[in-house]
Amino acid sequence: MTTSAADVAEAPQARRKGARQLIASLKRRLAADGEHWMDALFDTVSQWPLAGEAAFEREFTYLIDGEAFDWVLLVERLLLDPELDFPVEARERLIGTPGFPDGMSESEFRKRIGLDKHRAYLNYHYGVTVEQALLLAVEEEIRKRRYSNGHVPGDSRLDDAYLHLYGESPGNLLKEFRKTRPDLSDNPRIRIAKTLSMQEASAFTYWLFKRRLERADPARLASDTKKGLDQLARMRAAHARRVREGGRRSVKTAR
Repeated sequence: MTTSAADVAEAPQARRKGARQLIASLKRRLAADGEHWMDALFDTVSQWPLAGEAAFEREFTYLIDGEAFDWVLLVERLLLDPELDFPVEARERLIGTPGFPDGMSESEFRKRIGLDKHRAYLNYHYGVTVEQALLLAVEEEIRKRRYSNGHVPGDSRLDDAYLHLYGESPGNLLKEFRKTRPDLSDNPRIRIAKTLSMQEASAFTYWLFKRRLERADPARLASDTKKGLDQLARMRAAHARRVREGGRRSVKTAR
């Protein structure tokens, strides 16, 4: 079966129309009684057809390199929609969550978003979330080592963490990354920026992960992955504590 140019042109329009229909359905479900907002939200996430979009004066890239799904960014976009009436706890429970939502098992999360999106989520999880946690863990190791050696931890520990993990400074790595991204390197403002946007930071981290995957030996990869996962577990525990403490404060205020 061949695909015509008209079919190709219609495909993005059909996906945008599908997204609008999902938002309209979500709005009705949130307004109705008898259904938990989490069920309605994750049904929408599981069916979401767009890899990215411009909305609310922002660019949203939900699928990095067509393979790494950032479900939290999609949820954030839905929470920004003024027509969608989410409870206050939605943002507290979901935004800032490292990994899958607190209070939800990974098997339940997989069932809620579907197998295809879960596979793409795992790419994002290991390629961005765990990679960022690994970088934090290495940075903390360098800080502790300097402190134990009688040195005052300096600002260069982040550079040293990049050197340890990737063998290059952050600046050199960023230049290398932007050469692989014509959509970024063709924009002079982005090319010379000293800081990364949140969207570019996730894409950069995912690129670093794949670069490290290609160059590191298996034993080092396994060790680094464990280190990143351990750091992530600590971050999840801290986030869960903040959510619980916020809930207790809300109850006291209500009283």
